[in-house]
This record gives sequence, C-alpha cells and structure tokens, in this order.
Amino acid sequence: MDDHTQECAVHVAIESPQPGIMVVRPQGTLDMHSVPAFHPILEAAVQRAERGLIVALADITCMDSAGLAVLIEGLKWSRGRALPYVLTHVTPAVQRVLELARLEHLFPIAPSVEEAERQCTRPVHAAPRAAGGDSESVVNEWAAMCFSSRHGS
Repeated sequence: MDDHTQECAVHVAIESPQPGIMVVRPQGTLDMHSVPAFHPILEAAVQRAERGLIVALADITCMDSAGLAVLIEGLKWSRGRALPYVLTHVTPAVQRVLELARLEHLFPIAPSVEEAERQCTRPVHAAPRAAGGDSESVVNEWAAMCFSSRHGS
C-alpha cells in the first residue's frame, strides 16, 4: 500500500441510537480520494437500516462533486427501500457544494441527529417514477454524471 492510499482512508463512525435507525458520521474530506472507501460503508448502512438512515456531516471539512455524488447515491438507495434519509449538521463546506449544484432542497436536512430521528419515524414512500423534472430524475442524472466521469476518465 502506497502513501497516497493511506492518506485517502476515510474515517467513519456508525451508531444506532434507536433500533433500525443508522447514523453514519464520516470525518475529514469527502472527495474523489475518500469516496471509494466511503461508498461501500454508506451502502452497507442503507442495507442494515430498517427505519431510517442519518448522515451526520459535522466532521466534514471539505467536499467535492464526488462527495455530493455519494450522498445522492445514498439517497437513491434509501428511496429504493422507502427509508427516510436525512442529512444533519451540514457544514458550510457541504452547504456550499449543495448550493452550487442547486441541490440544497433535494435532501431532507435536520439541525440535529435527534430531529433527524424524529423525521425517521414518519412514513416514507418510494420515490415516484415520473418522467423528467422530479427529484428522482435529478438524483439519477447526478449519480450517472458523477460516477461515470469518475470511473470513465
């Protein structure tokens, strides 16, 4: 393992404050270097969650389009399972990326994990499959664009 691989390791804390609710807390940067390690962790958390997934972003210092893409992918996976997916503690660095991409309204955002837990008790339905203009289309377009450019170039 070379030095570059070691620097790209992502640190993630995972907890379950209530049965069926998973809280994922990535730390440091969420970028093209750390996302390959974070992607399977987030996917596994979505699969383990039974009542909702919370992504607490308080410890994210920097995020790029790859970080945004993995958050969108998590939203897509959660919607496929009709699970609530809530971001909390959105830092200025994350908020800036969401706003630049004009996706700040795509994600449910709560000010705290406790509020996100309350949102996870509300019923959620799988995303509609309408053609164009809906949030599912935005999710699919962003995920396809970001992941294809990262893996295809």
